[in-house]
Amino acid sequence: RSSDLAMTREDAVYILQELKSIRYYRNKLKEIRILLQDLTDQINDIQTPHCPLGGEGVKIENHKEKSTIVNGLLSDEQALMDEQAFYIKCLARAEGYYKRLQLVCNDNERAFSEDFVNGEPYRHLEYKYGYSNVYDKMIRLISRILK
Repeated sequence: RSSDLAMTREDAVYILQELKSIRYYRNKLKEIRILLQDLTDQINDIQTPHCPLGGEGVKIENHKEKSTIVNGLLSDEQALMDEQAFYIKCLARAEGYYKRLQLVCNDNERAFSEDFVNGEPYRHLEYKYGYSNVYDKMIRLISRILK
């Protein structure tokens, strides 16, 4: 029975880390979207015909060089899309835990857990909600969804 309790605490600690990572996952996805847009712009720029007498952008001598550059950018784009898919899954999992947590909390606990997940400092949370140990309070709240 004590191993079940330990497993539940381990699971709660894992879920807590996932909840604390929601902001990171969102920021990472925003960063990837920007990088993907930049790559798309670069690919479009290279594939757009340029005036041989001047103009802006990289002067590319031949089609083989152009296709090599575009293929490299497409490879980078695919790597970013794979990374994006990974973070989308991570965010969905973490937000799923968060939604389940919200269902087992009263209004005060819901507000507390939201502030906690949004990165409010522990001291502020202790003062605002009157909990002596906000980490343990979150673990206890999360343990409710593991039952």
